[in-house]
Amino acid sequence: MLWIDANQKVFWVVLLAALSFTFAFPQVAQVWNPRTGDRVLYEVFGERFTKSHFDAIERELQAVLTLAGGAYASRTRTESLVFPRADDSGYRVDIAPLQFHVYLKEAQRLGLRISDAELGEWRRRIWREYTAIIRAREQLEARGTDLTSQNARWEFFQLQQEIAKELETSGAFDVQGWAQMVREAMARMPRGDVRLTPIAFEEALRDVLLVSLLDEYVKASVNVSLDDVYDLYSKRLQRRALSWLPVEPTDDLREKVAASITSEDVEHHFDANREGFFRSLSIACDYLLIPREHFEAQVEASITDQDIEDSYLAGRNRYLKPYIPPDEGEFRLRTAEEQQARDAMIYRPLTEVRDQVRKALIDERTDRDLRDFAREVKKRLYPTAEADGTTAQASTFEDLQKEHPFLRVAKVQASTQEQAEEAFGEAYIRSVVDSWYRTAEQEMDLSETQRSALQNHQILPDGKGYVYFRDVRVIDPHRSAFKEMEGRVRESLERERLAEILSSALEAELKAVNSGEKKLEDLVGQTLEVEVAEGVSSTVRTGEIESSRFVGGIFPGTSAAYGPEIRVPAPESDGEKEKASGEEDPQEDLVTHPSDRVLRETAFAIETRGAVAFAGDKEEGLCYLVRFDDTVKPDPAEFDRYRSGLERELLAEKERTYFRDWKRDVEVRAYGRSLETTGEAEPDAGGAAETTAG
Repeated sequence: MLWIDANQKVFWVVLLAALSFTFAFPQVAQVWNPRTGDRVLYEVFGERFTKSHFDAIERELQAVLTLAGGAYASRTRTESLVFPRADDSGYRVDIAPLQFHVYLKEAQRLGLRISDAELGEWRRRIWREYTAIIRAREQLEARGTDLTSQNARWEFFQLQQEIAKELETSGAFDVQGWAQMVREAMARMPRGDVRLTPIAFEEALRDVLLVSLLDEYVKASVNVSLDDVYDLYSKRLQRRALSWLPVEPTDDLREKVAASITSEDVEHHFDANREGFFRSLSIACDYLLIPREHFEAQVEASITDQDIEDSYLAGRNRYLKPYIPPDEGEFRLRTAEEQQARDAMIYRPLTEVRDQVRKALIDERTDRDLRDFAREVKKRLYPTAEADGTTAQASTFEDLQKEHPFLRVAKVQASTQEQAEEAFGEAYIRSVVDSWYRTAEQEMDLSETQRSALQNHQILPDGKGYVYFRDVRVIDPHRSAFKEMEGRVRESLERERLAEILSSALEAELKAVNSGEKKLEDLVGQTLEVEVAEGVSSTVRTGEIESSRFVGGIFPGTSAAYGPEIRVPAPESDGEKEKASGEEDPQEDLVTHPSDRVLRETAFAIETRGAVAFAGDKEEGLCYLVRFDDTVKPDPAEFDRYRSGLERELLAEKERTYFRDWKRDVEVRAYGRSLETTGEAEPDAGGAAETTAG
């Protein structure tokens, strides 16, 4: 039972992640690629692994992992046995049946097991989750909630969690309901041959849990010491001072490099770096905005003193005084005079709260009128069939604007997610628009739920009105033609060629500096000859040495970045250049150096203080010689602030190393060799493939 609680983050979220969508929303697409073949036999731990065995494990895995949402599993700290790696889309890739068989055999060899009590606990948890989903859906439908709307999903999850908590507290479990749940889930499987009976499903679930337990068993062998964590802290949080010497191409070199690049070179550069030139995915649409201000102005003009008085009397409890009458607990009839005196003691008078009452009444009537008008708009945009079977012609945004000039209709031009807020303007709703981009990144379209939601109005931020969206179009960046971006590609290739030429020009000088023959300062203001192409040469110039105070590190191969950036004075304007030579501006603006990342990565990759390394920034077409000048160790008092994060990072890295070594050992014992070493996805059947099982 302790293992169940400890292993929840690895498997429980995975197992239940897709249930809500499976039973309450459109079915989640399955990610599964079954292997094919008439006869497949492997030698595994000295035993023959047949095609029928392969198919049986495949069916069980597909059933359990489909119900568990295996393709949509949350990423664990490191790779696991059930979910070994992530594919390019970020989803987990399910384990192959042969691998699963090997790990299951290994778990059994080690004596690991999932007891009936542990399996029963999983059974109860899955049943409670399923029951909570069904009841939450039924309750929302009884309220008339449109489950396809954007807001319904959050409401659904909240209600589902409340019901699941109640079921857990009461310890409820229905054996017949569990069996029915499995049957319904299996009926949703796209392939009929993977629909397991409840008993078969339970045994398949036990096997998956056992392999997950093996996963935890292996990783439990890994630990990190406090000294290891502090060493990483000292490395990551140190700051370094650095100097750099910029190497600048002359105008002549730029012209000759540009002239040396042919159209074929540009096309080849585009093909080799295609992904880097595509514009970000963009979305375009039309919208119709119903401004709240229009209805608010109408309501304000129509409200009378009598309306305000009636509203005050109907909602006096909003305006109570902080006073409790001494006879509050008495139960007796009061005369009209007594009641009037009592009201004067406990309610603030209308004269005092008139403005509040008026504002509340305006808000209430405005919300009502706005909501009623939006419903009428929906009927016009998306008419339903009448009793006689006829359906009125749908109105366009433009039709409605002609009838109601206060409506605002606009087109949102194709824009990336970074441009969306500006492009959508007053119709920008972050939660809605961001969800479109997230889905479009994976599907190149909106989901069915999102398309359905377009028929409902969306509420603008701060309740400023409602908006309907129409014709939401996803523009796939991969359809961009070479001709559309030929100029960008050529500029990129020119910068890359310049960086390569500058790098080759400095090879000898860099070697001389690091050997002690020269100092970096000796290279200031030099002109060096470089070869552009065969028979074509030009020159480059070295600039002045620039330095930076202690900056934080950026570490190649990781996303880790710590400490301050390299900051330099902003480029001078013409007016600033005319300042007197001795005048200083104490408020001088500083900006991030254009090659900040390249300079810091290079400086923190240098191991010896005083050493120099070459840094080429292909994005900017600039090059530098970077020197590591000094270092400052991090403050020990700050260690506890970073300790937990660094400990997790170090533990994850050690787990990956240990885990892969362990898998390699298991594969050698199972197949006679390591698949990682040979580069095989699975062992070659070899001569065993010609053998008939049995």
